[in-house]
Amino acid sequence: MSNFLFAQSYHAINGSPYSGSTSRFINPASPVNNSYLWEFSPVSFQVSISSNSLLIDTGAIRVRVGLMNHFIHANSDIGLINGMIKLNSKWAISGGIRARFYNHYRTQPVNIVDTTSSLFSFLQKNRTTPYIGGYITHNAWLEGDLNVSTLLFANDEGRLSAGITLQLMKGISGAYLNLKQITYQEFTNGIDTSYFFTGGSGRFGYSAIYEPGTTISNFNDVMSKSLSSIGTSLGIEYIRYNSQSDDKNENKLLNYKWKLGISILDIGANKYQYATPSRNFSDLKPSITDAMIDNKTNGAGNLPDLIDSVSTIFNTNTQLTGNFSISLPTKLILNFDKQITGHFYLNALFNLNLLSDESPLKWRTREINQISITPRWENDWLGIYLPLQLTAQGETWMGAAIKVGPFTIGVHNFEFLTPLLKMPNVKGGGYLLFSIHPFNRNKKLNNFNCWQ
Repeated sequence: MSNFLFAQSYHAINGSPYSGSTSRFINPASPVNNSYLWEFSPVSFQVSISSNSLLIDTGAIRVRVGLMNHFIHANSDIGLINGMIKLNSKWAISGGIRARFYNHYRTQPVNIVDTTSSLFSFLQKNRTTPYIGGYITHNAWLEGDLNVSTLLFANDEGRLSAGITLQLMKGISGAYLNLKQITYQEFTNGIDTSYFFTGGSGRFGYSAIYEPGTTISNFNDVMSKSLSSIGTSLGIEYIRYNSQSDDKNENKLLNYKWKLGISILDIGANKYQYATPSRNFSDLKPSITDAMIDNKTNGAGNLPDLIDSVSTIFNTNTQLTGNFSISLPTKLILNFDKQITGHFYLNALFNLNLLSDESPLKWRTREINQISITPRWENDWLGIYLPLQLTAQGETWMGAAIKVGPFTIGVHNFEFLTPLLKMPNVKGGGYLLFSIHPFNRNKKLNNFNCWQ
């Protein structure tokens, strides 16, 4: 479940005037306010995971024992060929290609034990649980985006910019599973114990790239079997100049007093075609026991066979056809960046997920982070960052990052650096960014970017 994460979580460079083309992942209005005339990032990647269900014990990942709402959220991103160029003092364009992955898993209160060896032992551990339920959502796509940002207004006090990003997407891999209120009763006859299922329903689907009998031999096969869709992001950003400086030749995009950005990102959804085994199950047949389910499923050698076996225990078994959609992680971003003194800044970012991944009727994805506070010291070549995050799961992460020349590397949570036996949960991650841009001050610190 540990993958590479969406570029919004390069928390070190949130709001930074040195963030180049990746600034559009926070606010589409930011590239025109960047300190560079051009920038090129050939590769970047990120990993982030939040889970209360997984822990590291003696070097191995194990399932946490106990009755609770188990969850795993793992989001990921691999960026290729991202770049930005300023056409003039009022217009900038940027774009690139990314592969993005979002995975969500959550259960209703259930006792999960990593030594469970059969359906019987699982039900026995949950004999007092009112019902079993939960969901899994997987959304992976290839995205090419084009961003345009422009200066709307400027005077001696500040400047206002706006931007929009068009996202062209190919849904590569999608899947979901939703189990609703699976109930059962325990029946004891002498020393024999069995469990009778009394209710429940389920629905699951996955994309046609996994269709039984489908042969995928190269990248062109993947693209040809994937559906296209469109997404968009938009935002505005206001920069307040530092009034204490009267140097007309100074780049005020570096020596600003503060800036505020508001953006709505990832509006849209990926589309997938149902694979044949996708099903909707309901109306459980009477007198179904754990032993009967074991007998029906033990011989299943693949997923289609398993589906055929499970379908025999429900009166209603409907094949899902056509297409299904999984929403992008649509969110509202508020970003405030304040220059404290010289090269020292303080950034605050608030992420409001506009869609919930727990919807019983819609398949959606969301971000892990909610609030981040990042003090930073940086210039062209060097940067030191200490992001503090509050996640949407209520976890507090303390991370760090460093920039040396074109390389920025960081971790989301110091807990990943502690001895494995001391890590209570699997949470955190890291990122790496390689960015090429002008390092010559004479090409950057001039009035090219000034509003005049």
